Amino acid sequence: MVGIGLLTVVSAACATSQEVAEVRNEVRVMSARQDSAFRALMRAVAYGNEAALDSVRALAGELFDFRGEVNQRLQSIQEQQLRVGELVGQSQRSLQDLQSDVNAQQLALERQQEAARAAAEADSAAEGSEPAGADDPPAEDPNPADAEINDPAEDLYRAASNTLDRGNFGTARRGFQQFVVEHPNHELTPLAYLHLGELASNEDLLDEALDHYLRILELFPASEAVPDALYRAGVLYIELEDCEQATQYLSRVVNSYGEHMLASRAQDRLLECP
Repeated sequence: MVGIGLLTVVSAACATSQEVAEVRNEVRVMSARQDSAFRALMRAVAYGNEAALDSVRALAGELFDFRGEVNQRLQSIQEQQLRVGELVGQSQRSLQDLQSDVNAQQLALERQQEAARAAAEADSAAEGSEPAGADDPPAEDPNPADAEINDPAEDLYRAASNTLDRGNFGTARRGFQQFVVEHPNHELTPLAYLHLGELASNEDLLDEALDHYLRILELFPASEAVPDALYRAGVLYIELEDCEQATQYLSRVVNSYGEHMLASRAQDRLLECP
């Protein structure tokens, strides 16, 4: 009986060892399978990363090419804008030159019309006079000093003034500019500078207007236009917020030309300067 029990125990022990070996074998197989699956997974992940990197590199290349193409297009657009600007500038200069020629021709035509009207008036006056009788002494040659002589400077000034009265300020301005250039020492030149200053002031060209008024004070200190130039210069300096200069010029109107109609107005404008 004891032998049978021992045999049973030994058989059970052998069976247990065999089962353990089988379990170990299964574990090794499962571990090998897991290792294989893990390596396959890692290969798949690496392949996926490489594919993603390839896609990113391809996209980066496309973006680089696209950026270069955009830069080229922008540069081309800028070059086209420059060319268009040059063409526009040339067109504007051509239009300005054409306008200047038209204005000059218009001014010349107005001067001719003024001269023609003056000549017609002179002819009408001559036709209306009584003819000399038979007993009258022979007519003497007219004295050039007493005869009416057309002054080109006065014709030009009159044409510019008439243009100003009609509200054609651009043509009037060019006419007065032509006058002061062609007749810098004429008695009407200070008045032309006054008109130029007024026209410039109306266009908010205050520095240019001041230059015209100050030219009167510099070039024609004895002109009757000096009080007007002083007053207008002082008013412009008030607009430019330069009370020191404004006070200087307006005070000259009050102190040196107290009887002038602008003296009281100059006194009132001085109150604007502390």
